[in-house]
This record gives sequence, structure tokens and C-alpha cells, in this order.
Amino acid sequence: MIEFKDVSMRYNTKRGKKRAINGVSFTINDGEFVFITGESGAGKTTITRLMIREEVANSGEITINGFNLLKMKNKEIPFLRRSMGIVFQDYKLIPTLTVFENVAFAMRVIGAPIKQIRNRVPYMLDLVGLADKANVVPDELSGGEQQRVALARALVNNPSLLIADEPTGNLDPRLSTEMMYLLDRINAKGTTVVIMTHEKELVNAMNKRVIAIKEGVVISDGAGGYMI
Repeated sequence: MIEFKDVSMRYNTKRGKKRAINGVSFTINDGEFVFITGESGAGKTTITRLMIREEVANSGEITINGFNLLKMKNKEIPFLRRSMGIVFQDYKLIPTLTVFENVAFAMRVIGAPIKQIRNRVPYMLDLVGLADKANVVPDELSGGEQQRVALARALVNNPSLLIADEPTGNLDPRLSTEMMYLLDRINAKGTTVVIMTHEKELVNAMNKRVIAIKEGVVISDGAGGYMI
């Protein structure tokens, strides 16, 4: 599913080149639930951007769902992204659209038939506990509800891979726990789940595989791992 081989990424700054990640290697198989952890600035966001092909690594190899991300052409990027769902910390909901329309938008982009949209969107809203919020706009929702809309939108096209970048960063501890158990349920249905986070308590409570990053380097990788 996901393979990083000796991946390094540097950014140009006023002080010269800054190394974001250095020689990162790991493999995530189909159906896994994996946390990629580390403090702010450790390299998690860089890994996310590399996975969704917003950035191209300076060296190494990245393979996701059969795509070679360092060698792929720009016209192939939409096909890569259709195989994954992405949840951002800031939700990226469209404020003028209703909850239903925000989720349906992801299906319209790929040309899904209207009948399929009408059937699929209510199912996803029910899955994330928002069936009664279909006709409200995002500003009328709590932060936790907005995050669940973003999750429904990420999952509506039935991706094989879900990537979540700090998905609980704006939520209180109770809602964070609820979000994690919802992601666990989604993983149990067969979706590979990769979560970038720095929240130690949440990671330790879930007892999943943890890949820990520090200063751009993988320092540990283990099933049932804990964030130190």
C-alpha cells in the first residue's frame, strides 16, 4: 500500500537548505491502522504532503497504491488522490454549501451519477452520526461535527487509504477519543488508516502501530507501540 525507501526532503530557506526528513523508510500494508507521531516540526506534515503528492522528495522512493510518486507525471496525480481520502486539521469545508453538499462535492468532482450521490451521501452522514445535519451549513456546527463532515467527505468515494493530518488538533479530549474510535470502526471495514499526530495520550490509548519521527528521522516503529 505505502512504501517509503530512504526518503529525504529539503526546503530552501533564507539560511540555506533545511532538511525536513532524512532517510525515512517504512512500509504500511493494506488494512493497517498506523500512527505517525512526533512533536511539531518533526516532519509529519512533510510526510503527509509527500504522500498526497503536494511535494516531491529530493531523493529516495515512494510507492502508494502502485504509483511511483517521484516519477509520476502531473496528469496522474488526480488518479492517485482518488484512491485516498484526506482529512485536514482545518477541515477545508466550503462555508456556502450545506453538509450534504460538502460531502456530495467530492463525488461530483469525479463525475459520479446523481442517483449514486443521493444514495451514498446519506449513508456516509449516518456513519459519522450527522444524518440530522444534512441541510445545515458548516458555521452552524460544532468543531467536532465539522471534523466529522470532513471525514464523511474523505470517505464518500470509498478510498482504500485514509490519511488524517492532526485530525483531533481542534477537538477536546472527549471528542478526540470519539473520533479515534470512529476511525477504528472505519479501519475495521477494510480501509487503511494513517494518522499524523503529536497527541501522546490519544496514541497510547489506542494500542496501534506507531511510527515515531524525531527531527526528520524514524526513531521507532512498532505494533502496539507507545509515543514516549
